Amino acid sequence: MDALRSISPAIAFKVANTLAGALLLGGGISHLIYHSFTSIIVGIYAIIFGLIVGLLEFYPMPPERHAVLYRHASFFYSFIGRGIFYVLFGVLLLDHYTVAYVFGSLVAFEGLVFFALQFVPIYEIPPSMQPPNTNEEAQPVWNADADAV
Repeated sequence: MDALRSISPAIAFKVANTLAGALLLGGGISHLIYHSFTSIIVGIYAIIFGLIVGLLEFYPMPPERHAVLYRHASFFYSFIGRGIFYVLFGVLLLDHYTVAYVFGSLVAFEGLVFFALQFVPIYEIPPSMQPPNTNEEAQPVWNADADAV
């Protein structure tokens, strides 16, 4: 029990998000085995988002890409956003095979835990889920009107 208490919350969240990314990849691959249009589409999206979740945990993004991802997919930067995202994809993975049911159930359960963490402020948001600096002067800005002159 003492070993569990010694684990840093940041490391635990990194492991949980990595597990979710791996389960999304596995669930996506299991959906590609079943040859129907909807199963292939869900499988492709699950693989893409599984890679994105994995890259968010292990790939240090430059600040400008971090700001673009935050602008277009800000749900990755909150417990409730990740929770709803994981529940959605967990439910989508519940299809055809026992492996897909296991992967989908685990992802959905992890999503419910993330969703609950939003309302029970036990932990701070881990570093991999911190939003980028919102200081307007610190962010690069490309203005098409200024470049046209």
